[in-house]
Amino acid sequence: MEKEYYLEIIEPPIYSALNWEMSLIMKTLEYLRQKLPDYLTEIPSSTNYHLVVFYDKFQNPYPVIGVGSSDRNVMEEIPNFNDLFDRVNDIVEKEFPLEKLKKEIENIQVLSWEKLLEVSIYPNY
Repeated sequence: MEKEYYLEIIEPPIYSALNWEMSLIMKTLEYLRQKLPDYLTEIPSSTNYHLVVFYDKFQNPYPVIGVGSSDRNVMEEIPNFNDLFDRVNDIVEKEFPLEKLKKEIENIQVLSWEKLLEVSIYPNY
């Protein structure tokens, strides 16, 4: 039996700004995945940050950041999607404006969007 693993989704405000260019989006998400734990101190440190395939209401896949844990009690401490959305928007706008992000991601190594589609979550839990 597979162990249960719970995820809360973080959808940063980057997609349109990066013209849905998946290589840039993947690099940006990986950069933010590494940086957001320093800013989202309200999220328990025992959680893990991942890149995750998510689906819109029309079942179109796109990458997002997922915060996860196998402990349901830990997950209950995480703000809900809307609160996280607002918080991350504020952080990205103030700390990571688009031009800064573009410079920061130049040397980021990350799996491709096609590979994330295959594995669904990175890194694995």
